[in-house]
Amino acid sequence: MKTRFALLGALAIVAAPVFAQRTIQDLAPESSVVVIGMDNMGATLDRVRNGPLAPVFAAKELADVRAGFDQIGEMLSMMEEEMNLPAGSLGAPRGAVGMALFTAMNDAYGFDTAGFMVMADFGDAKALEAIFTMAEDQMGMMGAEIKERDILGRRAFAVPLRDPEADVDDDEDDFGGMNMDDPMSMLEPMMVGVDTLFVTHADGMLLASTNVTVLENALHALEGRKMRSLRDNTTWHAAVEQSGRADGRVVVMIDGLLKIANMQPMMMFMGPTLAQPMRMLGLANIKAMSMSMDMADEGSMMTQRVGLLLAGERTGLLGLMEPGEASTAVPSFVSADAASYVRMNFNFNGLLDLVKAVMASVPELAMQGEDIMAELEPDLRTLFGNMGREMHLVTMGDDGMVVAMRCTDAAKVEGVVAQYAPQGGMEPRNFQGHTIYSGDFAPVAIGLGAGHLFVGPPLAVEDALRAAGLTGEATLAGSPVFKAAASHLGRGPVIGWGYSDTSSLFTLFSSFVGGMAAGMGEQFGAPMGMAPDLPDMAFLKEHIGPSIWRLEARADGLLLTNRTLPPTR
Repeated sequence: MKTRFALLGALAIVAAPVFAQRTIQDLAPESSVVVIGMDNMGATLDRVRNGPLAPVFAAKELADVRAGFDQIGEMLSMMEEEMNLPAGSLGAPRGAVGMALFTAMNDAYGFDTAGFMVMADFGDAKALEAIFTMAEDQMGMMGAEIKERDILGRRAFAVPLRDPEADVDDDEDDFGGMNMDDPMSMLEPMMVGVDTLFVTHADGMLLASTNVTVLENALHALEGRKMRSLRDNTTWHAAVEQSGRADGRVVVMIDGLLKIANMQPMMMFMGPTLAQPMRMLGLANIKAMSMSMDMADEGSMMTQRVGLLLAGERTGLLGLMEPGEASTAVPSFVSADAASYVRMNFNFNGLLDLVKAVMASVPELAMQGEDIMAELEPDLRTLFGNMGREMHLVTMGDDGMVVAMRCTDAAKVEGVVAQYAPQGGMEPRNFQGHTIYSGDFAPVAIGLGAGHLFVGPPLAVEDALRAAGLTGEATLAGSPVFKAAASHLGRGPVIGWGYSDTSSLFTLFSSFVGGMAAGMGEQFGAPMGMAPDLPDMAFLKEHIGPSIWRLEARADGLLLTNRTLPPTR
């Protein structure tokens, strides 16, 4: 297993300073499902090295990371000498790179199977040929499992992706028969046909696929023949247009994803049952999801966009998300040291009718829940009917996230909470003149005060109610850093928007990873539980500023735009 990935690693480190003429959309099948791509990796790396993020990678806290790359550079230099290549021939691709998960006819099986392909434009045909020759010379040392074959007159390697020795007995499996020695086995039967990776190259382009026909079509496209490809997929183009200019992007086509999911027997059984609830929730209208990263957006260090491409109008759950004025007014219970803040517009008054419609669409659920819903409906209508259309989410460091909903009639809302909270093991207590319902074994607490209903971990609810009386720069609204970031929110109606202290979120993430690794260590023991050696993320505050994002409704769906800003000096 290790030798085959050693070969793939060697094939993936060739480079030359030229730009791609072909990208993933020219070579991947029209039936691609998940696509990851960068049209010009060299230009993107140059923007990273010479742009606003450059000081981050030059920071002393990342010295160990840079040392690791230096060691790789030394290894590549040695390989260049051994293969008589000019200095600098080996390294990262300088043109387009991409990967696609697809469904296509598999001649070996006689029906459509899932598969994937990878492309990388290194531009230097001589360097690639040298790598392939070296691999051929060392084939015996690397093991007979890797075979050489001919694809359209080009030398290629067939690399097995499944290891027969991984099919161990349950008694020999440390993971209770889950066969974790071969993780791909857990994806069966969706990944039938993904058993061999075919690797070749053409004109400085490295190509690999689990489907020979897909690989042949890509080679024909490189030769200039007109081949149907991802470029002919209208959903792909609509998703790309929605998410805008990008250095790199990910697009997921939902219809294709469902096709792969339905290859799993359980999904084949559950699919028809889930179809109607999905339609009622408005999720069946989703055609694609996209994520993009733009390193050239003026005024920001980088801009990320997340798009949801819809066929038709927003309905169901998505329809309850309502556009409103892009007001940057922040409640006083959000203190200046909040790690993040989100404001969403949501029609709580329509939530109960949606829940009833979804239940009615599943006969079994309707029969079981009819009596319960009849009993709860009056109180739920009182609760949701007396909530405003503003939902606030606040992250306060290690204390967790609290969700706050504005109450139009706090007394009626508290009446419902007082009736049902004891059933969840929560009792009322006074907290600085406000009321908190909590219990020793209840994972969350409910707070009532400052005209809002708060739900979250007990400490987070206390933080929010404690901050309700703050004023001036002690609040997020009065923070100069927040004010500077909010000026980048933009105009026009939004469904929601948010702010985050980027360095604080990185610190929280670092703490979370360390805690999770430590927990795994207690359960499984070293080395699985060894925490990664992460640098102190506090240094990021000097180099990366806050982030501000907006979620807007468009004719083609929803678009979230997040801008990471330079630090406020």
